[in-house]
Amino acid sequence: MAAAANINNEEKSGMKLAFCLFEYFPFGGMQRDCLRIAQACSAAGAEVNILTREWHGDMPENIRVIVLPTTAMSNAKKVSLFVDQAQQVIKDEKYDGVVGFSKMPGLDLYYAADPCYLDRVNPKYGIFYKLTRNYRTYRAFEEAVFGEDTSTQLMLINPQQKEVYQTHYKTPDDRFSILPPGIQRDRCAPIDYTHKRIASREGLSLSLDTKLVLFVGSGFKTKGLDRALNAMAQLPEHLKQNTELWVAGDDDAKPYQKQIKKLKLTNRVHFLGGRNDVSELMLAADALLHPAYSENTGTVLLEAMVAGLPVVATQACGYADYIKEAQGGIVIPEPFSEQRLVQSLEVVLNHAQPWRDNGIQFGLNKDIYSLVEQAQELIFDTVRTKSC
Repeated sequence: MAAAANINNEEKSGMKLAFCLFEYFPFGGMQRDCLRIAQACSAAGAEVNILTREWHGDMPENIRVIVLPTTAMSNAKKVSLFVDQAQQVIKDEKYDGVVGFSKMPGLDLYYAADPCYLDRVNPKYGIFYKLTRNYRTYRAFEEAVFGEDTSTQLMLINPQQKEVYQTHYKTPDDRFSILPPGIQRDRCAPIDYTHKRIASREGLSLSLDTKLVLFVGSGFKTKGLDRALNAMAQLPEHLKQNTELWVAGDDDAKPYQKQIKKLKLTNRVHFLGGRNDVSELMLAADALLHPAYSENTGTVLLEAMVAGLPVVATQACGYADYIKEAQGGIVIPEPFSEQRLVQSLEVVLNHAQPWRDNGIQFGLNKDIYSLVEQAQELIFDTVRTKSC
């Protein structure tokens, strides 16, 4: 798809858009992107409605949220019922364009925050799984978006996923647009970084000799919290005794308490829940540990680097190559090695300053900020083209 042209305000006014996603919660990366793009479209003159099964958190200004609750035994049935309701609303409301943040039929554009479903499940499950409602539903929804004969325009945030989708669905090249990352500029290290870092650590009651490792993200299992705990336990004893792991994310800590007790980390691991002050935590921390099993992008990796926080992450993260380019941390290659993770965390904790400086400099020179603006222009351009 060609780069979007600028649309004047007169053309933008009166445009009515539906944004569809299965569930909104304020600590999800895709959910935050959805809301930010919706707000950008609204600010540019469009009327934006968000259609969702569940909404957790404050309601946005100037955007109508339409909650379509569903009740069923399986997730696949719930999303199928939501899609049926959403399509009826779309028909009744006569939207000019429909933008999906979850895969479903009937979209004009899809924001690809999730990796390819078929590529993820086919190697893991056998023939019997392919007979389940889950598999049939999610495959059909994905094919409705990426299928060779559909017309949905595709906004990719992980360029590597283009080839993956084309392998499964033969999606034409001209339907893909690659968006840059979209972190917010206020995540960058402040000019008085050193002073603010000292003040932040004092505010969190961290002593000068305490090393703080930060784990950020909802979805502890996918993002590799078990790996992070194992790495903490295997640090050299003198380092481990002066290092804490703080876990910020909206997920259940209970499944990890047994592992923490077994590893004798009870006093070294702290669960903070979902947080709105992650930038302050990054300012105070000594390393971001993100050993994900799967991560389509990993916006938090970039936020950490430009804030001056060294990163240790796995190659499974879509944005891992930015870490290499910036030299803002260490990437653990595939196949995953626990020993290499431990060694890398130790190196970063003991020699943080070069990684800090590199990440901050990278944030000054690289466009990793314009995702929202480019997505808004692509949406407007697609809807305008559709109406011609």
